[in-house]
Amino acid sequence: MTPFDETRLRAVMEQYPLLTHFGFGEYGQPFIATKQGRNDLLKATDEINRARAWLKTQQQRVSINPKHSSYGLKHVAERAAGGYISNGSLIAAALMEGWKVQRIDLDSPNARLNISERHLKRSCNGRPWVAG
Repeated sequence: MTPFDETRLRAVMEQYPLLTHFGFGEYGQPFIATKQGRNDLLKATDEINRARAWLKTQQQRVSINPKHSSYGLKHVAERAAGGYISNGSLIAAALMEGWKVQRIDLDSPNARLNISERHLKRSCNGRPWVAG
């Protein structure tokens, strides 16, 4: 895996001005990105690297997978990586690694990715529910 690139993270955050450590927006405030939430994401290099490493074990598909949210996937990534990963860190990692990311709804902090269902199930030992 390539070393962490803060410049790339900043470029992603510039492209997605509502992206915070929480996800898109802040808790209960989906249209606001506070300076604190943005700074927390910038400081979350270990979380982002864990998420990047996990994403490298997955396969991308052409279209967005509607079955799983970034919030569900972050829990799968946490179990695999052995450490906490915020929703925003998973989303940022996906964007940094060139994945397709689509916010679920304008009032949701979560996103969907173009993650392969078949590969995800295999990596979850056939239990797709773990990626909710």
